[in-house]
Amino acid sequence: MRALTIRQPWAWAILHAGKRIENRTWKPPEWAMGTLLAIHAGGMLEEEGVAWLKDHGIGVPSNIPRAAIVGTARIAGVIEKPVSDIWWHGPVGWLLDEVTPLSEPLPCPGKLGLWTVPDELLEHIDKK
Repeated sequence: MRALTIRQPWAWAILHAGKRIENRTWKPPEWAMGTLLAIHAGGMLEEEGVAWLKDHGIGVPSNIPRAAIVGTARIAGVIEKPVSDIWWHGPVGWLLDEVTPLSEPLPCPGKLGLWTVPDELLEHIDKK
């Protein structure tokens, strides 16, 4: 299973606030379309992101996990043109569905790009 590291609070917003567009500068590889990804919360917390969510009426818990796999989502598609959605910031939007938070975060260092989840963590991830 591959994973994508996403800074907090954006990983939290995908899993708990209905964020279904992950903004990137690059498209996912063709082979990744339709696959289930592990969502990894990066080690950094973007205070600007917390403020943006608050401005949009979305409160972020103070104890959101970082540096951990926190859920899964399927890559359902890609958009490369602006859309009328609060989550779109472009230039490339990965459309996500089948979003499922894990019951407990799995501490794990992240990486750039799509990376392979360590074998010892796979058994703890529900791969519906």
